[in-house]
Amino acid sequence: MSEDPGVLRRHLDRERRARQAAETIAEEKTREAFQANESLKRLNEDLERQVAERTAELRAARDEAVAAQKELQRSNAELENFAYSVSHDLREPLRMVHSYLELIRHRANADLPPQVADYLDRAIHTTERMQGMVRGLLEYARVTTHGSPPAPVSADACVKAAVENLELGLEEARVSITRDPLPAVCADSEQLARLFQNLISNAVKYRHPGRRPAIHVAARKRDDGMASFRVSDNGRGLAAEDKERAFQLFQRPGDNTAIDGTGIGLAVCKRMVERHGGSIDVESTPGEGATFCFTLPLAEGDAAEGGSAAG
Repeated sequence: MSEDPGVLRRHLDRERRARQAAETIAEEKTREAFQANESLKRLNEDLERQVAERTAELRAARDEAVAAQKELQRSNAELENFAYSVSHDLREPLRMVHSYLELIRHRANADLPPQVADYLDRAIHTTERMQGMVRGLLEYARVTTHGSPPAPVSADACVKAAVENLELGLEEARVSITRDPLPAVCADSEQLARLFQNLISNAVKYRHPGRRPAIHVAARKRDDGMASFRVSDNGRGLAAEDKERAFQLFQRPGDNTAIDGTGIGLAVCKRMVERHGGSIDVESTPGEGATFCFTLPLAEGDAAEGGSAAG
């Protein structure tokens, strides 16, 4: 029995419409895929352009930073050479001026009017202070130019050397000095002894008038291969505004003009510590004392032990 032509026609129409719908959907999908691909292509082009621009900016910034670093190094080297040259050249003229002033006082002091004798004493004191500043400036300039290569050294031995160098002044001031066991560090032994000497001397210089000076040296090993040192005293302490400029050249804390000093010792300390890759800071409460904190790289054996504490 043959199929009804009407039914067959309707069936063929449905198939044709279904095929046309499928083709339309396929065309739309193809068009959407093409548009998405074009959008992705534009996004990639924009991203590549942005990356190229950013890379160029970073390269330019890096080149500027390298140039600035080189200029800073050159400037610092020139400054060090200038400071060394000036301080070295000034030593002899100042020594001669001081010698002649002392000679005048020795030979004519009895015959000088009181006011003139006072002027002479002030001139001698000023010359001596200038000599101290020149010596300090010379030491500051020599930190990087005349230092020995860092090597394993006992911090205990360096503290002992510093105390021996200051022995007379410490006895006169009746200073009590204690210390915990200190780790070995990688440093210039002469500069490390000088660092402790400057910090101890500073504590004695700015001791509290109402109590016996006490200084304590402690340290601990850190997990990052550094040793953290603390030199604490019970002296006058520092005000907050003085802590920020304590390590600057020719800066002295507060109203301490009556205390002899050049304002160079702590700047030398900072330069020594930074030369060894460390940092230095101060914690203080006015009237209660100060603690100078600095870091130095541990010697290889001590660094391998990790973060054990000394003291």
